[in-house]
Amino acid sequence: MKSAKDYDAVFTHLPKPSEVHRPEDLPKTTIFTNAVKKTQILASRIRRHYPHIPKRSIAFLHAYRTPKAKRRVMRDFRRGKIRILVATEAAGMGADIPDISLVIGFGVTSTPEIWIQRLGRAGRDPSLQARAILLYEVSMFQRKKKGDTTTTALNADLSDSDSGSDSDDDEDLSPVNASGDGVYIRDWEKEPNDGKEWGKKVNPAMRQYISTKLCRRDMRDTYFNNPPRQTPTGECCDNCTHNAAASAPSPSPLSRPTTPENPSLPSSTQSTPSKNKNANGKRTMTRGEAKTRRKDHLKLARDALERWRLKIFLDRYSKSSLPEVAILPDQILTSLASKRLKTVDEMLQLRPSWMLARRHGEEVLATLRRVNDRVREEREREKEAGRNARKQQQLAELL
Repeated sequence: MKSAKDYDAVFTHLPKPSEVHRPEDLPKTTIFTNAVKKTQILASRIRRHYPHIPKRSIAFLHAYRTPKAKRRVMRDFRRGKIRILVATEAAGMGADIPDISLVIGFGVTSTPEIWIQRLGRAGRDPSLQARAILLYEVSMFQRKKKGDTTTTALNADLSDSDSGSDSDDDEDLSPVNASGDGVYIRDWEKEPNDGKEWGKKVNPAMRQYISTKLCRRDMRDTYFNNPPRQTPTGECCDNCTHNAAASAPSPSPLSRPTTPENPSLPSSTQSTPSKNKNANGKRTMTRGEAKTRRKDHLKLARDALERWRLKIFLDRYSKSSLPEVAILPDQILTSLASKRLKTVDEMLQLRPSWMLARRHGEEVLATLRRVNDRVREEREREKEAGRNARKQQQLAELL
């Protein structure tokens, strides 16, 4: 954005007024600012931008509002009566609302930690594709003479924050720079030796995070020393989306359909001869395993996953802000119970995707395998009982 007071910059990322006819047409949005005064100014601007929407659908929140007002605003935002909430960091702390689909940062934060915490408010519902957009001042990348006070006002928004965690920090932190081979490495940022300074003072790692052309997730993982992770199943970041589009091959103008080299087999269950002969010396036909669970088998699988979900919640997540159902949403639980998946890779192909598949996928598969074994053993016992009953009947007829 042009400056720290470029309030109109947010409208680029919100629906056009002509597209909004009722509050529900607005995505559920949190806009974070670094100063108390800006929450009220920005909320007022947005209300004027959507004159046909009730003013109560757009609200502001900061640390100086009364406890009663804070509770009312958060209650209405959670229920969807408020569609856009402009807030400071102190107001956003502890808020756990799963259906926020858009987070906008109005002004750069002083450190990556603060921005990562803010963007984490979006998309807590695993079935939701959310976005996080950071609007930064152009002064971040402008050089000025040391001691020049012309851009002092551009830095005022960070020092006016109502949260001590979002103030400028002179501590030397190791930023993350990008090497030529596309791998992030840690190094000290070297200031240009030109007798000047940056127009806006922020943590060097934050400046690098914004300016990088490589994957922002990779940079974030390196900065926080996160362990290696799998490739995201959905969209990764704006840089990855742009780079993928730039490297995609152009479609052939005269492409013709071709027969696949390895055509897929029909989806129906196939019957194949058994390798083992029965008592009559015949190889009986055995049916392949069904691809879905049904009736009692499905119910047993659902019950087992619900018990697993409760246990894992109590053991590992009871102290977190996540509700039990967020660990394994009901829609995904039903899908896992129904489909006979064998690997975590197959699980990752499910839509909607399960955000904890890589962490807990093997545990879920093991739980479902135990259900399968139980059902298989029960069916074998029923078959054996049927065979014994027929033998007893035949003996009775002979006698």
